[in-house]
Amino acid sequence: MEQLFHIFRDRPNGKLEFVGSAQTLESSLKLVRSKASGPAERFTIFNLMAHEITRLRADEVVDQTSPPNRTPSGKVGS
Repeated sequence: MEQLFHIFRDRPNGKLEFVGSAQTLESSLKLVRSKASGPAERFTIFNLMAHEITRLRADEVVDQTSPPNRTPSGKVGS
């Protein structure tokens, strides 16, 4: 099955580091929780289907059943 979400770690130097891919937003958030080294670590999730980028901190991912307090940064060109 196609991976619809790509997850990246936002490095302090502004670079993105690929963490992994997932099929759902919920599994993407679970991956963020498992890969975070601290609560303030930042991640970017790219939704391939909707061409949306979501940026969030690890501590914003409370649990996979409730939506995170996140701010979509906008759409990527189509």
